[in-house]
Amino acid sequence: ALGAHLRKTDIAARYGGDEFAVILPETDLPAVATIAGRIAEGISGVRLDADRENVISFTASIGYATCAPDSAERGQILAIADRLMYESKRRGQGGVLGMRI
Repeated sequence: ALGAHLRKTDIAARYGGDEFAVILPETDLPAVATIAGRIAEGISGVRLDADRENVISFTASIGYATCAPDSAERGQILAIADRLMYESKRRGQGGVLGMRI
């Protein structure tokens, strides 16, 4: 579900146990918001049949941040996206929050 929405120039990596980080080079805020929404929708569409009576579904709480390549804040972008992800999770599963720094 994650890779289906990424370009060849994008980088996805596991960031923690169930967390992933995605780097979208040269992508503006509206495009990042669109991609994040598509990733969340793609993950929520995944269903696994555990057995005959139980289906496992998934959600994604996504936080994202963008900045100019020469921004003095670019070193904080991952920490800010991580905080936004936790705020999205706090508000309810399946949310997407982002900002430009």
